Parts: sequence; C-alpha cells; structure tokens
Amino acid sequence: MDDKRASIQKYFNSKFPKWAAWFVGIGALIGIPAMSSPDGGGAVVFGLIMAAIGGLGIYSYTNTVSDHQIDEWTKEDLSSLDKRALKKVGVDESELVGEQAIIFGPADFSVMKVGKDKRIRFGRLRGMVVNFGQHQLLVYTCTMDITTGNTLHESTDEYFYRDVVSVSTKTRDGQVGNMRLAEGEYFTLTTSGGTAAEIFLHSPEIGKQFGGDMPATDAERQIQSIRKMLREKKMATV
Repeated sequence: MDDKRASIQKYFNSKFPKWAAWFVGIGALIGIPAMSSPDGGGAVVFGLIMAAIGGLGIYSYTNTVSDHQIDEWTKEDLSSLDKRALKKVGVDESELVGEQAIIFGPADFSVMKVGKDKRIRFGRLRGMVVNFGQHQLLVYTCTMDITTGNTLHESTDEYFYRDVVSVSTKTRDGQVGNMRLAEGEYFTLTTSGGTAAEIFLHSPEIGKQFGGDMPATDAERQIQSIRKMLREKKMATV
C-alpha cells in the first residue's frame, strides 16, 4: 500500500483515543503529588511513563493528514475517472463533441468522518461520467473507494439524444447503502423508456444524524451542461 492510501485510511479510521487522555490524566495525578515527596521518585517515573504513553496516543491521532489534503486527493481520484470512462465505453476523446460532466455523491455511509471543519467526508463515492458522442450520451457509472483506490461496480450505457426526455434533480425518499432517507436529493436521467440512470447527491438528514455538515456538490453546474448539449442536439435534428 502506498503512503497516500495509508494516510487516507488512517484519516477515516482514526478516532480520538479516550484511553490516551485517561493515561495523561492518571499520570499527572500520580506523578505531580509525588514530586513533593522525598520517597516519591518511583511514583514520579511511573506517572511520567503513563503520561508519555497517553501523549503518544494523542499525537498519533492529531498527526493525520488535513481535511484539505483529503479533499485534494478525492478530487484527484475523481478526475482520473475521465480516461477510465472513455476506455470502458470504447471511444476516443477525438470522437467527443462536448466537455464531459462528472457527477458524484456518497455510495454508502460505511466509511465516513466529520472533519475538524465539521464537514462530513466519505470514503466511498458513487460517480457518473457523462460523455457526449455525435449521436448519443455515453454514460459510465462506478463506485470509487478512495481508501484503496479501487473502482467497483462499473457499468456503461448509451442513450440516443432523441430518447432522453429529462435530466433533473429530484428530492424523494430512498435507500442509500443500509440507510433509509426520507429526504434524499438524486440526479436522475430519464429516457422515453423510463428512468435510466440515477446518483444520490445529498440529504440534510445525514448532517443531522452524524453531527456535521454535508456540503452540496457542484452537480447542478454539471447538469446544466448536459441540458445545454441535449437542447443543441435535439434542435439540430428538428
């Protein structure tokens, strides 16, 4: 495992070591009073050892990568999906007629952490890459596990522009991982044959339950670019 993945795993797995705080407190309670006693040398040493062990535990917790670094690594992993998407749908970049759109949200809540800035971050993300071919949308979806760098549950679909009837965000109840949400916001791509693709984006319930803020993604900007391309393509065929 490389240093990046090890650091990401440490970030998501680390929890404040309460035992370490207890060690520091007990060490102080034992060692400080013993300093004033002529026979307290052994107690002082023992107290110092206890406090030192606790201090190392707290240092290990605080010596993790920053929230900002996790954000940068997450962006880096998501940006790598563009080339993977092209490979999976079997087209060359020169065959595309517009800038691709990448939409993502949490895949589940099994790996997550509330950062020091109170923002909730997720270790497993569900992503959708939409590329624009000459006559159709080329859609690639996957689950990106940023703790391992693995890409899971991949799928590809092609939808002719004339068959796409709606690209929107909708709020409804639904299931994400093992959690039921009454108010979840979803990106939904609908064809004349029914709902074709969907990505969970956001829910205020998550922030309330886990004591942090779940920031919205820039999905709306990406959706607008898809709508713009669809309008252009549909008008060209009129």
